[in-house]
Amino acid sequence: MRAAGGRWAVLRTSWVFSAHGNNFVKTMLRLSGTRDALNVVDDQIGGPTSAARIAEACLAIVPVLARDAGTSGVYHFTGGPDASWADFARAIFVAAGRQVTVTGIPSGDYPTPARRPLNSRLDWRDARHLRDRPAGLAPGPGRGAARPWRTDMTTRKGIILAGGSGTRSTR
Repeated sequence: MRAAGGRWAVLRTSWVFSAHGNNFVKTMLRLSGTRDALNVVDDQIGGPTSAARIAEACLAIVPVLARDAGTSGVYHFTGGPDASWADFARAIFVAAGRQVTVTGIPSGDYPTPARRPLNSRLDWRDARHLRDRPAGLAPGPGRGAARPWRTDMTTRKGIILAGGSGTRSTR
């Protein structure tokens, strides 16, 4: 894209969750319907990121690019705070009002076809020149202006959705 010229941006992200498609949140909710205890990997750390926040960031960067071609580049955009998969699972169950015991296990105890990195955290420092730009991309304190993923989860009819009000299901 850089070689083609013009204005462009790439947002690198991780651990995306949404009300649509297959993702960790939906898997945990499905499993919690039949189990009261789960073993979940606790030595892989990343930034759970709402698809709704990614969409907001994409929309926020468009006018920035229109004003200043110098902002073209690759940016890291993740939710926060960083967490292990086990921490994320616990937060999902709290948000959904489900009583599930989560036991943290090492990655080696949960073999997968693809090897997963222990550290999926992305560095926000590359976005520092956008500090005074739209909130969707300003890094700000801590993990940046992306709202913490705990506030991006709400339940409606027992399904966690991105970008909601944080209400809980009575299920």
